Amino acid sequence: MTSIDHESILTVGNGEFAFNTDVTGLQSLSHYYEEKDVPLVTMSQWGWHSSPRLEQPHRFTFEDVELTSYTHEDKEVSYAVTMQEGNEDAYNWMRKNPHKYNLGRLALLWKNQPLKPVQLSSINQELILLEGKINSQFNIEGVPVSVTTVVGQSQDSVSFRIESEALKNGDLSISLAFPYGSHKKSASDWQSQDRHQSELNTTEDSYVIKRTMDDTSYFVSLLSDNQMTLTQVDTHDFVIQTEETTLELTSLFSQEEASSVHSFEKNKTESKEKWTAFWNKGGMIDFSSSTDPRANELERRMVLSLYLIAAQGTGSLPPQETGLTMNSWYGKFHLEMHLWHNAFLPLWGHEELIMPSLRWYKNHLNQAIENAKRNGYKGARWPKMIGFDAIDSPSTIATLLIWQQTHIIYMLELVYQASKDNQLIDDYFEVVEETIGFVCDFFVYDEETQTYHLTGPIIPSQEVYESMDVKNPTFELEYWRFTLGLAIKWADRKQVSQDKWKDVYDHIAKPTIHKGVYLGHEQAKDTYETYNHDHPSMTGMYGLIPNDRIDSQVMADTIDKILECWEMDTMWGWDFAMMAMTATRLNNPSQAIDILLMDASKNHYSTNGHNYQKTRKDLPVYLPGNGSLLLALSLMAAGTKDGRVQSGFPKDSGWILNYEDIRPFPY
Repeated sequence: MTSIDHESILTVGNGEFAFNTDVTGLQSLSHYYEEKDVPLVTMSQWGWHSSPRLEQPHRFTFEDVELTSYTHEDKEVSYAVTMQEGNEDAYNWMRKNPHKYNLGRLALLWKNQPLKPVQLSSINQELILLEGKINSQFNIEGVPVSVTTVVGQSQDSVSFRIESEALKNGDLSISLAFPYGSHKKSASDWQSQDRHQSELNTTEDSYVIKRTMDDTSYFVSLLSDNQMTLTQVDTHDFVIQTEETTLELTSLFSQEEASSVHSFEKNKTESKEKWTAFWNKGGMIDFSSSTDPRANELERRMVLSLYLIAAQGTGSLPPQETGLTMNSWYGKFHLEMHLWHNAFLPLWGHEELIMPSLRWYKNHLNQAIENAKRNGYKGARWPKMIGFDAIDSPSTIATLLIWQQTHIIYMLELVYQASKDNQLIDDYFEVVEETIGFVCDFFVYDEETQTYHLTGPIIPSQEVYESMDVKNPTFELEYWRFTLGLAIKWADRKQVSQDKWKDVYDHIAKPTIHKGVYLGHEQAKDTYETYNHDHPSMTGMYGLIPNDRIDSQVMADTIDKILECWEMDTMWGWDFAMMAMTATRLNNPSQAIDILLMDASKNHYSTNGHNYQKTRKDLPVYLPGNGSLLLALSLMAAGTKDGRVQSGFPKDSGWILNYEDIRPFPY
């Protein structure tokens, strides 16, 4: 980076914790970046907060939300869909809480004042991918400053080495400031000063700040091998100074008070070891022999996507759509995006990085069972928009979405195929069994046609339809059938008989063809005239999965129809990867490349590698785009295990690549 670019903040992280920086290597220009729609925050997977109300009750539960009633065939069901008059407070509170929060802001001060962009010159910043390290050089009003930034790998800490004559004379200092938690994009409320506490405890060789926000508490421990002073200048503002020209500083964020804090040198060494090991293990594609002018850009997107997902999307919870860069969707994560974030990992030889988030399903199986039982269904129903506690969030869409239901089975099978570890079957069979228990109970059986159907109220992955109008959404129908087939394999491995599963699998209704193309759902005859926006999800049933019930010519015509009439600016980052996978399975590699690199507002990749969605100020960075790109590339490079797909790159047209350690798709 040689200039300030609000689209391209740089991140150092360990999967569970991340520190996001501007060109100073700290968060010195936070106000400027927030004005440009990209905040600078410090975030962790464990950092969750709920804001109490001043009125009674101080907190709501799901039972306080008035539900919307529907009839699902002969069953009365209810979901937290419509905000009812008089119930606004409960509805909105449950939507916004719990949320992730900004752990704190570390920024450079110049003469005790926040930096302004105009004061910076001679910017030269590098993210050293091999070491997970950021080197930043710049001048402040002509005075040289050098900053090295790393994140610890065994502690959730960020360390800096700051060098400048301005440190010694007092012109340059470091601010550590804390906001109140917020569900908003910045994860910060800088106005509510009286709603939280920052308690400083000073000993001879350490500074520890205890942070308290309502029921949430955490600790910030500061360590330096240099002479350092920390002064509390306001309720939640601290200033760090030194009389030396170099300051090595570590700030450790933890849920419990730490017994020790790693030094800058230890964190730098850990980071180098971890990232060097990451890059020397697992998959990689080399495009350097390709002559197609797009090859370098595709390679850049691939490498930076690998870094971004590993740095901020491989922790103990499914990631937010914005990872640990900022808050999105009220500071919660969306289970339907978990697959797009992380499913590539086992195929790229990094199955160990997906397991922490898969364990979350096992740990919260009881909440999913309760979610299904609430409407009289068997098994476990996985919600869409949730916090760490797995409690469904009120929404006009999220509570009726179903395609996330079987992602856990899809991802578990990828891990099993990579590891062949039968212990995985024992550990997760209950999760598979309860997940499929809901699937089989949710299908509606038609005695006359002897088929199982999906009927409303449901919202398909293309979220543009009225829930009660939807019947047999094309993608969900085939994806559920495919993952039900995987579950049957798990039952066979476990030596458990599941005749009900097999009966449903054998009698699921087929997707609808109308005028030679596949529809969004059975009754959406005007899919390509009225509903030609949002996700073209019908392509996923022959891209994300193989499918022996799909007519390949009809699917090819479906893609052509989408390319002809779809409103491309309404598509999302993962749509391009999904369609590229479909084109690959259809043996049309030229089309796959064209789609994967299509010039569209939500298929833009910034200098730092983020899938930057130009038209979404509320969601400017979008990590499902990065993860789906890598999933598509695994299919396009290594093909499928059965050999049906050989390559997604056109031969004899400028695409020559070498790859290693990418597993063929088992599907």
